[in-house]
Amino acid sequence: MEYRSRPIGTNQSHVVVIHCSDPRYQPHFQDFLKNGLNLTHYGLIAIPGGVELLSPSERSDMLRSQGAAWFDFMSKLMKAERCIFVGHADCRWYVANNIEANEACLKDHVSRDLIAVGEEVQRLFPSVKVETYFAEIEGQQATFTAVPEPALTSRDSARHRSEN
Repeated sequence: MEYRSRPIGTNQSHVVVIHCSDPRYQPHFQDFLKNGLNLTHYGLIAIPGGVELLSPSERSDMLRSQGAAWFDFMSKLMKAERCIFVGHADCRWYVANNIEANEACLKDHVSRDLIAVGEEVQRLFPSVKVETYFAEIEGQQATFTAVPEPALTSRDSARHRSEN
């Protein structure tokens, strides 16, 4: 068999996306990126658990280092100006690896990891726009919601002002 794709523009994208490789969510992720965020080209890192590999939840220094190497490579390759991180409900990686054994707490745990990784990327690459989203499947559709950034405490606000 031979397949030839239709002509597709290959304009350089400056977007890196990290999401879980869970096959239940793949068509929903692709639809969201294309139709929800109007992205046709992006550098993709799809791995079990998504950003968990880069988060404080990852207990293995070797895995965290590998995840950082993949992200560093992709962000340089794409000359990233924008990073999109997507987590999802009922992530089997978190449960199977006892990262979060209590499924009732899974959404909060994944959201904390999304925020932590987003903050670290923002710290390391201040000019990169970071977006975090959480997906949940209901029936045959998925809903994607932005993960709100945590409000700065007064101490954080004072420190932030003194750094600028």
